This record gives sequence, structure tokens and C-alpha cells, in this order.
Amino acid sequence: MIIGKLTKMHSQLDYFNDKRILKAVHLIDSLNFTDLQDNVFEIEGKSFYYILSSYQTVADFKEKPAEAHRKYLDLQYIIYGKEKFGFADYSNIKKSHLEYNPEKDIEFFDNIDNECFITLAQNHYAIFFPDDIHRPGICIDNPSNIRKVIFKLLINS
Repeated sequence: MIIGKLTKMHSQLDYFNDKRILKAVHLIDSLNFTDLQDNVFEIEGKSFYYILSSYQTVADFKEKPAEAHRKYLDLQYIIYGKEKFGFADYSNIKKSHLEYNPEKDIEFFDNIDNECFITLAQNHYAIFFPDDIHRPGICIDNPSNIRKVIFKLLINS
């Protein structure tokens, strides 16, 4: 997992070898997300696309199951709002909530040992690699509205 602020990421782009990450940052800089409806937008078919999503954070993190992917890297960018994320290494799993769904590339978890939490606000991003367990959508103090874009990069087919 990598987290940071978009302005800092600009100075670190040379460290990212995958051109799709560079393209995602360019899209963040150039698109007016307020003009777009929540939806899935393909860039390079199913190998590189993004999901524009709006929702309200929840107070009880147990209402949001943790998730992991096996095929896709997630680059999540907060357009507005602030949310807490839980994260953990895949080896910290106690049990799966729902078995892995290969078509949707997602697995959900209930109990995670040693889950840590971070807060991301407007203009912050997080990159979750396959097998990075993450639990987005948790409120800081009170439930609030979030809008974010999630870039999905196929790295394991």
C-alpha cells in the first residue's frame, strides 16, 4: 500500500514504471469529475478503467466488510470528503466473509487481526496492491459524504 497527497505524487511520478498510473494522474488533473455521473469508465477496456463513486461514510466499521483483490491494483483518489480506511496484510485473515469472486475480483472479510487505520481527505490517494486488505468508507467523527475515483489496473490476469 502507498498513500500520499496528489501534489507530492507529482514529484514522485518517475518512480512509477506503469504508464497507466501516469495516465490516471493525468486524468485526475484534467477531468472535471463534478460534470460526470457515478459510473464505470473504461480507458483500456477491462485492463484499465475507473469507477466514479459517491457515498456516505459509516460510523461502525463492522458495517463495511474489508476487501481484497487478486487481479487489480486500486488507485483510490478522494475528490472531496474525508474517510478512514482500515488496512492489513492478507496474512492477517481470520476468516473470509464471502469467498473470492473471480468475475468481480473481490473477496470480503469480517475479522482482521492487526488492522490499522488511516485517514484520507480531499486530494489524497491510496494505492492498494493485490492482496492488500482495505476497508474504505469509515467516518471520522460523523458520517459524511465522499466522492472518489477508483482506478483499476489489471496486473495479474
